[in-house]
Amino acid sequence: MRPLRHLKNLHPRSLRYLSTYLSGLVERRLWLKVLIGMFLGLATGIALGPAAGFVEPSTGAVIGSWLAFPGHLFIAMIQMIVVPLVVASIVLGLASSDDPQQLKELGLWATTFFVVMTLAAALLGLGLAGWLQPGTALRASLPSLPPPADAITNA
Repeated sequence: MRPLRHLKNLHPRSLRYLSTYLSGLVERRLWLKVLIGMFLGLATGIALGPAAGFVEPSTGAVIGSWLAFPGHLFIAMIQMIVVPLVVASIVLGLASSDDPQQLKELGLWATTFFVVMTLAAALLGLGLAGWLQPGTALRASLPSLPPPADAITNA
């Protein structure tokens, strides 16, 4: 079963359009604008941080939260749009197939992919957690706690 077999059915115009569009982004130097924005954001964060000392830490925190607000708003809007787009794409893809055999193969491939990736993510997470052992340093620095109140009254 070749999962990319359906790509041969793409209309050549769509690939030509995509190639032209991506070439336009490169020619207009979108990548450079993104890099400049990233470095300006990094410089702003460093300048407003407590280590730089340009502003008081409390003022830097307030300015930082105001600067982060549009980003949080953008991420929330993206999250609201992504799930319906994915569901609509899947439903459209399934509805456009007239061949039950192709639908069966696509379903089996998608299910296998989902199960394998979920298993890989779980094993990777468990392996890293076992190797790094997060929280070990916290146990050593915890203060000793007084005994519970009911243990004192029952003694």
